[in-house]
Amino acid sequence: MYPVAGNHETMPDNSFSAYKARFAAARALGVNSGNAGDDANRWYSFDDGLVHWISVDTELWSSGTPAQIAAQAAWLAADVAAINRTRTPWVLAQGHKGWWETGKTDWDALGLTAPFKAANVDMYFCGHTHLYERLRAFADGASSDPACLSGNTYTDCKGTIGIIAGSPGMDQGLGTRTPPADVLALELKAWGYGHLTVINETHLHWNWFEVATKEGGVPRALAWGTGAQTDDAWVVRSAA
Repeated sequence: MYPVAGNHETMPDNSFSAYKARFAAARALGVNSGNAGDDANRWYSFDDGLVHWISVDTELWSSGTPAQIAAQAAWLAADVAAINRTRTPWVLAQGHKGWWETGKTDWDALGLTAPFKAANVDMYFCGHTHLYERLRAFADGASSDPACLSGNTYTDCKGTIGIIAGSPGMDQGLGTRTPPADVLALELKAWGYGHLTVINETHLHWNWFEVATKEGGVPRALAWGTGAQTDDAWVVRSAA
């Protein structure tokens, strides 16, 4: 498991102590990224096959200190500058909140916007809003390359494709917050889970499976405990 902290991990005393203890194994990844110490499993990166994975902490905006914000921003700028696309042609990132969660996070102030754009991060996975949304490529807080999406295929996008996979099945119900209309490609107000397959250095395949819950949160006719694929997308990029 490669975790990122969310807003509920602040509880009960804003120290993230439970998160840090439960995911202690991820501290080694922080050390590898130069983020040793108490926050080592809150922002970090690692290589896995053809992918360079970046994990960021969006909760620093509401629950962090200026020193932590500065430390993550400096680390991220250095991390993306060292990416070697011939070794890891895919650059994927994860965090709890997206840039569109205005009022809840500020990507510019956190130092995330410029490095994501500089590295042309291919995809960003997040949650927080309790639904499923797939976005067009974004940069600088707007749709950056709408023409790169044709049907369900993204080709050589200039910007980052967003995936909101915020379906934990918890008792707060389905979410209502959405990104700007020009960024949204697909929205499913339903519970589910995703599956990403790295095919090779030029093709990624993403599937979303809608899952019926005993709470009755799924608007489609699925029996409890069953699932159905309700989204399928390809991401294609030219070889490095």
